[in-house]
Amino acid sequence: MNDSLFAFVHIEKAAGTTLNHILRKNFFFKFIDVRPLDKESNRVFTKEDYKKYKKINPFLQCISGHSVVPYSDIQGMPNIKFITVLRNPVNRYLSQFFYLVKTKKMVDDFEEFLKLSELNNFQTKKLAGSEDVDLAKRTLSEKMFQIGLVEEFDTFLLRFRKAVSPLKFDPVYKKKNTAKKSETKDIKTELFSKYKDQILEKNYLDIDLYEYAANSIIPRLNQKYGMEQPDNLEKFVKMNQSSRTSLKSYLDYMVRKIYYEHLTGSIRKKNGLPAKGSY
Repeated sequence: MNDSLFAFVHIEKAAGTTLNHILRKNFFFKFIDVRPLDKESNRVFTKEDYKKYKKINPFLQCISGHSVVPYSDIQGMPNIKFITVLRNPVNRYLSQFFYLVKTKKMVDDFEEFLKLSELNNFQTKKLAGSEDVDLAKRTLSEKMFQIGLVEEFDTFLLRFRKAVSPLKFDPVYKKKNTAKKSETKDIKTELFSKYKDQILEKNYLDIDLYEYAANSIIPRLNQKYGMEQPDNLEKFVKMNQSSRTSLKSYLDYMVRKIYYEHLTGSIRKKNGLPAKGSY
């Protein structure tokens, strides 16, 4: 496992920020949250982008990003191991709406949000590059090293720890970038009740994909790593409740803000991309 390059396909509003923090904690300075560095990358992280990041950090062992996708040319790189986490499509879709409202991006009206076709079947397109759900399913079964579900996140982390052995991996975490349930639960219920047919129509391929992962791939992975009924899950949940931010996290934050973001932002700007942004 020491010569592997772990590549986390970060799907928006699917526990990605939390998993990023866990990966940063474990891989530390060998981890970078990457983004395209050239306009010709067309919002997809490429092998050429990776080569530039490798010059920035020769010790790179784990990458993550919204632009990291399994249909990019990085799929042909030796020893690459893709990771992703899926989420119940309806919940993910509604969470993306709340996120866009909160950050004042794109829309603040749900009927306007429903018109954004680029957000339809978002998880399928993230994995296949198009609304080809059969290709997305093959990607999950053939290209992914590990797959998790937000709804079974703790089990996924414990399984991942077994899968990367003999690498040491500490899965303990604190949730990041989550909306307050009390603020959104009632509104989500109201929105789904009012716009149920439209929401299901916009996510019908994602629902098919999610059910395939939950009913076929995840049980197979859990069986492979002895995680059908993890006996240490309850203990792990309690450990997470008492988790605290470490000094390591602050050091990582400083390196990201002072070095990585500044340097990659300058490269992006020089190549015709905005300095900030995930794509």
